[in-house]
Amino acid sequence: MATKSTRLPLPWPVMISLTWTVVLVFLLSWNVRQARHQTVELVNHEAQAFFQLIVLTRSWNSIHGGVYVPITKETQSNPFLEIPNRDVTTTAGLALTKVNPAFMTRQVSEIAATKNVVQFHITSLKPIRPANSPDQWETGALASFEQGVKSRLDLVPSDDGSGTFRYMAPLWVEDSCLKCHAKQGYKKDDVRGGISVSIQAAPFLLEQREQTINLILAYAIIWVLGLIGLIIGSHRLARKMTELELERTRVWEQRNLFQTILATTPDLISLKNNELVYLAVNPGFVRLWGRSESDLFGKTDLDLWPKEEAARYRQEDREVMNSGQPQIRDELIHLHEKAWFQIIKTPVFGPDGIVTGVLMSMRDITSRKQSEEELRKLSVAVMQSPAAVIITDPHGRIEYVNPRFTEISGYSIEEAVGRNPRLLKSGSHPPELYQTLWETITAGNEWRGELMN
Repeated sequence: MATKSTRLPLPWPVMISLTWTVVLVFLLSWNVRQARHQTVELVNHEAQAFFQLIVLTRSWNSIHGGVYVPITKETQSNPFLEIPNRDVTTTAGLALTKVNPAFMTRQVSEIAATKNVVQFHITSLKPIRPANSPDQWETGALASFEQGVKSRLDLVPSDDGSGTFRYMAPLWVEDSCLKCHAKQGYKKDDVRGGISVSIQAAPFLLEQREQTINLILAYAIIWVLGLIGLIIGSHRLARKMTELELERTRVWEQRNLFQTILATTPDLISLKNNELVYLAVNPGFVRLWGRSESDLFGKTDLDLWPKEEAARYRQEDREVMNSGQPQIRDELIHLHEKAWFQIIKTPVFGPDGIVTGVLMSMRDITSRKQSEEELRKLSVAVMQSPAAVIITDPHGRIEYVNPRFTEISGYSIEEAVGRNPRLLKSGSHPPELYQTLWETITAGNEWRGELMN
């Protein structure tokens, strides 16, 4: 029977490849989002660190009630600081001016801007110094602080297109702040304003871009290797399925052949497992019991035979399985009628060489037994016949003589067997008689007459 090669259906490799692609795209997207999130977290931590540093510096300044520094071209008196002794002169004639936390913050920001590091801007919705007024982004951040937001970080477009990370957190009114800001109506723990920290985004975005490119390259390599593996696996699976299909066809053909043999053989066939339960029977076995195949399937000899016979049959089955050798015997069985059967029990071995059951074949030999009985009776009749009986082969050699022959002829059985009947020739009969005798025998017919020894 010709068998076509079985190939893996086209949709399956395509579906697996699509699934593989979708999974990798999802993982790549997740990793890219994580990289962006990590960039934002890194900027946030760095901005918080700068913010806390400025806050601590301002606290130090505020604790000391401001700090006097020499008046220079870069550091002039703060016209918005309306306090006594804002400007003083030392006994040595050095002119000093007091720098409060806000003035100090502005100067630190200006120095940082010249170094291209970060920029700070102290601002408020009610600034004393007009230059400290908030821009649009800072105004939105300050408004959110009034609503309970703790801090804000955004990537804001810049003029050069690189973008700037802007971070801002609120400044709370403390007791030391009220010296200058009480007149504005602030009280302790109010949101007085905030400090915005601006950090160039280019270095962070460049690192993020490089990380994203590396992720894309890594996942592309994984994707290609996965597709190669899928292609190789699909070919191997297709080949394996072809082999399995061929094996299934071979098993199917053998099964059909086995079933055909079981259905057409005159023998009665049955198969039991190692628990001595019937697994299969052929039509002849079914007819013997006069039941359907389903009625016999799953039964044991205890369900079919009388107790003593069932026990004997089961013991024989166990002996066959234990010895691994077949058993052959003739038995007269009484079911619907008496019948002689030649019973052959053969052990069934599994792939591992372990006995898994017993195959039994029963052949009806009733006719043979009857013929044997007829031959036995004929043999007794010949032996007890009052006439002498001689049996020869086609060449006239004596093969058998009955006891009466030995009595009449005086020859023993040993003396007669193998010789020619002419040993009985006495000369009392004409040659024609002997010629007729041999012509009749060699022609396959029966000769009767009397001979005188």
